[in-house]
Amino acid sequence: MKTDEIKASLGQIFDPVRHKSLAELNAIKYVGFNDEKDSVVLIVEVKDTTSKETDALKRQIAKLIKIDLGYSGVKIQLEESKTSGVGGKDTKYIFITSTKGGVGRSTITINLAYSLKEKGYKVGILDACVYNAAISKLLKVKDDRLAVDASNKLIPFHHDDMEIISTDYFSEEEEPLMWRGDMISSMLSNYVFQVAWSKDLDYIIIDMPASTGDALIDMANYLPSAKALILTNDDHFSALQALKTFKALMDSKISTIGFVLNKSKNEHDVKEYLENKCLAELIASIPLSKLDNNNRFLDNEAKTAIDDIADLILIQ
Repeated sequence: MKTDEIKASLGQIFDPVRHKSLAELNAIKYVGFNDEKDSVVLIVEVKDTTSKETDALKRQIAKLIKIDLGYSGVKIQLEESKTSGVGGKDTKYIFITSTKGGVGRSTITINLAYSLKEKGYKVGILDACVYNAAISKLLKVKDDRLAVDASNKLIPFHHDDMEIISTDYFSEEEEPLMWRGDMISSMLSNYVFQVAWSKDLDYIIIDMPASTGDALIDMANYLPSAKALILTNDDHFSALQALKTFKALMDSKISTIGFVLNKSKNEHDVKEYLENKCLAELIASIPLSKLDNNNRFLDNEAKTAIDDIADLILIQ
């Protein structure tokens, strides 16, 4: 049975706490499959993960998947509603993304976060690039393990008045992460919903993985109001991957602010290619620049380009 069909079946279930169907509440945040075990993996948003009513809801979901739909098993992860988890009600989310690695996502994430902070805004950084997390290393943030608060949520690391969460805090430096898709989904969900982000954050800048797969789909489901910057270099292959990223974001109903050409030498061909193919513009061209100890641009032209991108984000 297709994902959409499972969602439709689950959507008819009534949430006894919020007195609406799961479809009306947009509560089904993820539907995945473990083919080896013939099981379904679900992330469902509820008001209170600890209530008796929620336990009953979980049993009802399990019955539908295993008895009505005939799957061998189901893994249900419950997440408290977003109003209690993802910054505050006015927090905005910016994806820094591309399907191609090596285009400078982490560097742009850091420079954009600093630019917004220096304009007077409160900023968090979420390093969602699970397999190749780089933010804490690039910022030279001390690699301590994170603490939890009274509600058992992770307390993000604070650096230069910014809040940071990264896989670096959960893994050993020289050890590989060999995780399947459902483990990635669970970790990204925890980054979003189980982190004690400050309620007065204005922006959370998200360094996205180089992928149009599970991670992008999951993050789009978790943060449907997010907007994206797509990075590319000035070669045709990078531009082709940027085009694929744009189409994936469109399919995921995430708005694209624009393309950013990083390490630019000649923007004309890339600009013409992308703007002819997409309903989005090349909004900035950042020249190759030396970096300081915090991975910030030293070149004035690069710094000006980042500030212009920040100004554009502020009017979104």
